[in-house]
Amino acid sequence: LSAGVVSETRMKDFFEAFNVGSSTADHPGVPLPEEHHAANTWPDVEGFRAAVDKLDSGAADGTLPTTPAGVLKAVATTLIATIGGAAGPLVGTAFLRASRVGDAAELSSEDVARLVRGASDGVEARGRAESGDKTMIDAWHPAAAAAEAAAEAGDAPLDVLRQAAEAATEGARGTESLLARKGRAS
Repeated sequence: LSAGVVSETRMKDFFEAFNVGSSTADHPGVPLPEEHHAANTWPDVEGFRAAVDKLDSGAADGTLPTTPAGVLKAVATTLIATIGGAAGPLVGTAFLRASRVGDAAELSSEDVARLVRGASDGVEARGRAESGDKTMIDAWHPAAAAAEAAAEAGDAPLDVLRQAAEAATEGARGTESLLARKGRAS
């Protein structure tokens, strides 16, 4: 998994997976009733667009970081600077912690599992949430566990990410019956 793959394809896919503008931090991709106070953003459409624009301009002018860690850090700083409320620091911290994976030009499956675990741990520490609080940690925890299991099974780096994404989706769906104990939905 290289910087080009991380930046040009995976980040855009990641942002699109959140179905920005029609979901909540508690339920990525779950439509909201029109009267919901947060129906206009999750976490902030402009923040995600700014991150994609930064990657696109870096690819066009040759300033795109050359390592996956560099790409993740560039995304983190953009999200922290552009997304308001609690979501910016939470999502930005996830990417910042993920960027600590190292400066390798290509990531192994184990590296990918470590970056997903780092992102999960960062969100947990920043938000002081636990599984079952009906927060994004209910998606991050299963994502990290699935990434670690996939890496241990010998899956390819992109497959490790796919397994993490599928587990995160299921984790988010699993919160539908929970009572929110933290954040905006509590």
